[in-house]
Formats: sequence, structure tokens, C-alpha cells
Amino acid sequence: MLDFNNPYLGTQEKRDMLHLEVSEDYREEKERMAKKGFRYSSPSYWLLSVREFMELAKASKSLDTLFGGELNENLYHPSYQVLLMEHDRVEAGEWDNFLQRFTAVGYQNVCVIGINGFLEGEVPKSQEEIESEDFKGGVYSPSLELYGEEIEAYKETAYWSKKGTPFYPIDIWDIPIKELNEYEDKRVYKRTYIFSNYWEALFERGMKKVMKQLKKKKGSSLLPSTKGFSNKSKKKVKKSKKVGGKK
Repeated sequence: MLDFNNPYLGTQEKRDMLHLEVSEDYREEKERMAKKGFRYSSPSYWLLSVREFMELAKASKSLDTLFGGELNENLYHPSYQVLLMEHDRVEAGEWDNFLQRFTAVGYQNVCVIGINGFLEGEVPKSQEEIESEDFKGGVYSPSLELYGEEIEAYKETAYWSKKGTPFYPIDIWDIPIKELNEYEDKRVYKRTYIFSNYWEALFERGMKKVMKQLKKKKGSSLLPSTKGFSNKSKKKVKKSKKVGGKK
């Protein structure tokens, strides 16, 4: 039986637990996707320009967490788009399972996915949706032939443009909820599994970096618990004719 009086359970955790308890369809969906190698999902995402995300990245520096910092403005074209995939959320005053403490400032952990241009339609739930006849989404990628000089000015944007990859992983960030709420109108509530492997690879990479840094700071209050984050994605998203490439 669910114990919602547990002071160590956050709002998001309670909601997820209840959803699993009452929705047979959701349980079956999670099991089906896990068997295909997509164990983690995002219940929503924010679609922003790189320029908008840069401001949120700056705001993340105010947090006393492990994931954050400014985004190098010379790497990505500021007008291109990024996705902020929702993962763990800790409200102010709630227990942080990862850092094993109550947090003073609420934050949303997101997996930042770069878009090789501009999203058309919605993010697909899974590869199954991409391959369905009803799927109308895709990515519009500006032509290197027409905009090559402008694109080449941004190293990462140029790299992914030449590869023709529709989506690519950037990193994981903790964003203050107060600042993120200003972009609520750019949030899409749709559960997706398509970036599950990106999330997993980025998290593993991030933790290796964090642990290396913290070994130099024994007794640090930021040393994470092995109980870790709640589960949320190594292989790249499969390409399709509809998602990625040039329009």
C-alpha cells in the first residue's frame, strides 16, 4: 500500500507511484518499452531556442547541485532549438534522494537534446510512432549550401549539421523551477521514450566526471548516495526518413 505520508517522498514521486498503481495501460507500456531497451521516459518536455536555454543554464549556477553551468555560446547556433526532457523534479523543501538532503530551492532535472535545426510537429513517443503512417513530425535542417558560412561559425551545430543527425545529446542540467516556470507555455505534456538511451549515456558520463571531482573533496556534502536518482535513457535514436536529415 502506498504511504503518501512519507516525508521523504516528493510530489513527483507520489504522482508517478500513483500513476503506476492505477493505470494498467501505463504499466504495460513501460514493460513493453523496457523490453525494447527504452527503460526511461519523460512525461513532458520544453521546446526552446538555444538562446533561451542559455539563460536557464546561467540560472542553474545558483543551485548547489551537481549538474549545471553556462552553455558555451560559441558552440551552438542561438536560433536553433533544443529540447529539455523532464526527469527528476525536487520542489523547495522536499527530500532530494540523490543528494540525501532536503533542498532549499526547487529544481527540475532535464536531459538537454539538441535539434539539428527546428522541430516540426511533436517529439515522437517511440520508434513505433515514427514508423507509423499517422506520424507527421520531423526536423527541418537549414541547408549547408545556403547557410554554410553562418552554421560553420558554431562548432557543434556545424558538426551535427554535416552528420545530418536530427537529434543529438548535449548534457544534463538542474534548472531552478522558478526560472523554468517562465517557459511553461513552451512545455508539451506527452510521455516519450525516444531519448531513453541518450539520458542513460549522459547520466553515466556525468557521474564519472562528478565522482572524479569529488574524490578530491572527501566529506563533501555533494557526495551522492548510491541509492541515486529515480530511474529515467546509450544507443542513439534510430534514424528514419521522417525524422532528421534535410527537408
